[in-house]
Amino acid sequence: MSRTGPTSITSACEPPVTFDAFLVAHGSALILPLAVIEGPVISIPTGFLTEQGYFVWYWALCLLICGDVVGDVIAYWIGRTSGTPLSDLARRAGLARVLSAEVQRGLTDHAARMLCIGKWTQSVGWLVLVGAACCGFRRRASSW
Repeated sequence: MSRTGPTSITSACEPPVTFDAFLVAHGSALILPLAVIEGPVISIPTGFLTEQGYFVWYWALCLLICGDVVGDVIAYWIGRTSGTPLSDLARRAGLARVLSAEVQRGLTDHAARMLCIGKWTQSVGWLVLVGAACCGFRRRASSW
């Protein structure tokens, strides 16, 4: 048996396509739809490939920002239009609690502030994970 030739039919096939190679091959046509689905995740390989010279940075940045905003608008629309049916379904399943009038008023009065804080804390959540990792999980969990 020769070691220079393929040992099976599948070994002669092309290697599997990686995500980065797929993104480079199809270019910016994929950045926007993938950013709509999950903007922060797609920004990491896009930034890496931009640094390698595969994309122009300002076009990649515009596509990432637009995709993230479109994804947020779609999520807002889903929550706005299906909030009541989803809460009714959760209530029938016994999963929902009724919010007090004070909490509902606070949510209504401070909606913009809560949205900004929610987006900000999502972006710095990795700091909490790093802090928890440095502290040690057992020690951290016992303090809860």
